[in-house]
This record gives sequence, structure tokens and C-alpha cells, in this order.
Amino acid sequence: MEGITIGEVARRTNVRASAIRYYEQVGLLPEPVRLHGRRRYEQEVIGQLALIKGAKRTGFTLREIRVLLHGFPAEVGAAERWRTLASEKLVEVHELLTQLEKIRARLKTALRCECSSLGECAELMADS
Repeated sequence: MEGITIGEVARRTNVRASAIRYYEQVGLLPEPVRLHGRRRYEQEVIGQLALIKGAKRTGFTLREIRVLLHGFPAEVGAAERWRTLASEKLVEVHELLTQLEKIRARLKTALRCECSSLGECAELMADS
């Protein structure tokens, strides 16, 4: 087996080689075989990295991605894994959106500021 070098995997996936090594270290990717001391990857690593990148873009942490990949019994399918983790993540996103709405309201208040001193602003911006 010749395999794909880490540089080629990095180029194909637009993931830095250091990130690929880190993903191996934290258990997201399996350790590749080595040929003359150099990592050689199977073609499947391209899809695994695409999954990791997609999950990260969706807001999942590396810990959550590790749960997705390895935190369920083998007989639990992909759909059930996604549903479980997505329902938990949606609660977190809802809380974040609530916080962002509060921030937006405070920023709108700041835009309407006509205070002559920061002391007045402190009263305006204080928690109600």
C-alpha cells in the first residue's frame, strides 16, 4: 500500500497538516500506517476530514465530534447519532441567540446615547 501523504491530504482537504496530526492525537482520526517513518493515509481520510470540517462549521466542538464518531455503540446509526447531538446543540444555540438578542438591544441603546459623561452612560447601560 502506497497511501496518500499528509501533504497531499492537507492539499486535497484544505486542512493544515498540523491539524491532521492533532486530530489523530485527540482520537478523531485513526493513526495512519507509516511507510519509512512517514504517514500514509487511506483514501477514506478525505471523507473523514470532510465530516469533521462540516461538523465544526455546524458549531460542534472537537469533543462533540469525538462523541459523534466514537461515543455511541457501534450499532447506533449515523442518523440517530446526529439527532441526539443536534437536539443538544439546538438548546445551546437557542441560549446563545437569547444572549445575542440582549447584546443587540444594549448596542442599540448605546447608539442612541446622548450622555455627556461616561458616568451617565454607566447608569444607562447598567443591568435592569
